Amino acid sequence: MLRTTALNMKSKLLTGVLILLIIATIFFAIIEDPNNKITRSFILPLFTLLYFIKNKSKFSYFFFFLFFYSIAESLTWMENYNYIEIGSQNLSYYNFYIGNLSSIAAYVFLILEILKSYDLKVVIDKFPVHIMILFVLDVYTIYLVSETAFKGGVFLTNFDKLIEVLYNVVVMFLLTVSLMGYINRDSKKAMNLLLGCLCVVFSEILQVATFYVSKDNMLLEVSYVLLLIFAFTFFYVQSNMSYSRQSDYESVPFLKNIE
Repeated sequence: MLRTTALNMKSKLLTGVLILLIIATIFFAIIEDPNNKITRSFILPLFTLLYFIKNKSKFSYFFFFLFFYSIAESLTWMENYNYIEIGSQNLSYYNFYIGNLSSIAAYVFLILEILKSYDLKVVIDKFPVHIMILFVLDVYTIYLVSETAFKGGVFLTNFDKLIEVLYNVVVMFLLTVSLMGYINRDSKKAMNLLLGCLCVVFSEILQVATFYVSKDNMLLEVSYVLLLIFAFTFFYVQSNMSYSRQSDYESVPFLKNIE
């Protein structure tokens, strides 16, 4: 009883700190204060800690998704110090590789979390036309986003470009498997996963726009932060659900009356 009470208190404290960090991050982004990078870098690690405290299945695919994504996000503060040199390279060099590879690993674990809920071969056999359309859209989107990133002129080697393409492939595959999961099992859990993945994809598109098209754009930065917050809210909600067919989606109020 005492242990449960202590855990609840820790959860409430962490939730309060998270809310304050989110508000601070959005505020700093609106006023274009670089401190938004610092406050943002704490959000996902604390979110992961909250999940670890509140959930019984500690070391699941979903936990490792949060863990690796936290590593990538915790490096955000380094963007304010990219001019610092370590050896023959500046900080942005290490930030690029560690951040992108951590994000790729995170998305792979989330894909594994989604795929364990259904038989991929059965779904492909069941919805061949849907899969073909999704494949064509995925290829086009990967090409478009990668080409836009390459035009930014920041990728100096073929290996850098390979990481960028691999990143985009993994993100689009994540969206595809989540959509297939929802088509196959229209449950609240599948819906929240799909919404979370959609927010991630749109946040990635905005990030490309921020980095390579319109730098220091306050609206893009705020939108990116909000989409990430929504994404991980949906992911956290689904982590406390099981797959059962539902006709309404209580976890997302504006979807209650759909169907």
